Amino acid sequence: MGNACGAHAAVVNTVPPGASPPTVVPSVTAVLKVTHYDLASGTGDESLNEYSGGTCIGANFISTGATQLVSGMLHFVISNGGSRIDSVVTGLDIAGLGGFSLSFTELRQQSPSNAQVANGQ
Repeated sequence: MGNACGAHAAVVNTVPPGASPPTVVPSVTAVLKVTHYDLASGTGDESLNEYSGGTCIGANFISTGATQLVSGMLHFVISNGGSRIDSVVTGLDIAGLGGFSLSFTELRQQSPSNAQVANGQ
């Protein structure tokens, strides 16, 4: 369905870095929803929302107790047979933060137990 939900740590700093140390947010829940996808080119766009609190049940976000921290958009390219996704943030709204530069790569990995099942072990 093109949705994703997961928790991660966040480190926020100004650009260029200033005298103050970066702010570390130990647990942020990120919620992604695909807004456009072109199967022929493997490219698309998705909305990004990040929260303090809330929980994920699979790709579904349960917002009970959540406070929204970030909203934005990103553009992505899928390659390597769907095992790699390169993304760049094209719009980001974080209270109190000016300019931004953010890109990331996601690589699909199999845990040893999943690899063994796939190989009939």
